Amino acid sequence: RPCAWFWKPQGCENGRECCHCHLCPSGEIKARRKMKVAVLRHQGSFQEQLEMQQEELGQWGAQWEAQQHAAVGFCLDREAASAETTPASEASPSPPADSQCGQSPFMLPVPLDLAASLDSPLPSTGSALHASGKCRPCAWFWKEKGCLNGQACAHCHLCPEGELKNRKKVKETAMRIGALMPARHNIDSRSPRIVKIAPVLGA
Repeated sequence: RPCAWFWKPQGCENGRECCHCHLCPSGEIKARRKMKVAVLRHQGSFQEQLEMQQEELGQWGAQWEAQQHAAVGFCLDREAASAETTPASEASPSPPADSQCGQSPFMLPVPLDLAASLDSPLPSTGSALHASGKCRPCAWFWKEKGCLNGQACAHCHLCPEGELKNRKKVKETAMRIGALMPARHNIDSRSPRIVKIAPVLGA
């Protein structure tokens, strides 16, 4: 942790006993604060996207439930009305399985706006994870030649231009402030660090 007093005119009164770093350059504390704010903003944008998606799913779920109750109520009212007006001897047979009232309440039609979004093909295979924020931006899609893999590309074509550079900056920032630690190779703690040479016998 950088020392907040070392670069001031009066200096650090603790000297060598100071528990903070005296090797960090001037302005390091402010730089780390800016990096931390950038990381928090990036994480906040992902959180906002997830909340918006959850809200949309909740609205569609409420709409689907309302359609389900409406369809079931319509079928019950229709059956009750037909039972009152039709004699028992002339009662019509049960409706076929493919009729509207014969359908299961769990097989209701999907709303038109949702069906359109489901039917529209993704620009690439890797774009399927764009909504979750776990996608990997395509490095070629926004270039002049474009991505030669097209829909078969395993990277995302929905990310905006410059998203790849922004993620690299955020990752570097997070690593500098200690939010991310670089992967380290596992070292066996039992491996000897001192090689002992057996004495030569029979010189």
